[in-house]
Amino acid sequence: MAAKDIPHKKFRSDCIDNYSNYPLREARVACGYTLMNLAHKIGISTSTAEHYERLWKLPSKPISQRIASVLGKTTDELFPPYLRDFVRFVERERQHIEDDKVVKETKE
Repeated sequence: MAAKDIPHKKFRSDCIDNYSNYPLREARVACGYTLMNLAHKIGISTSTAEHYERLWKLPSKPISQRIASVLGKTTDELFPPYLRDFVRFVERERQHIEDDKVVKETKE
């Protein structure tokens, strides 16, 4: 599936670089967990949990299974198969934003 075909509304707000895995975030909040609580239950750092939720990276299969188990969801609900392509799209967009910042700073 191409990045243009991915249902972006599930993963992006209207703010610049405010990408988020909303299915993961909503499941976490519905269970009453903070990022720190969830990270502790899964055995990862809070920053790693935040990276998964903010789409900076995706968890390995064993970690995604632990997350899904703790939140009472399936891995496909929290990390749909097309999400990997979308994360690559987000990485390219974030790099483009950083490149633009460098160009602006260089011109000033």
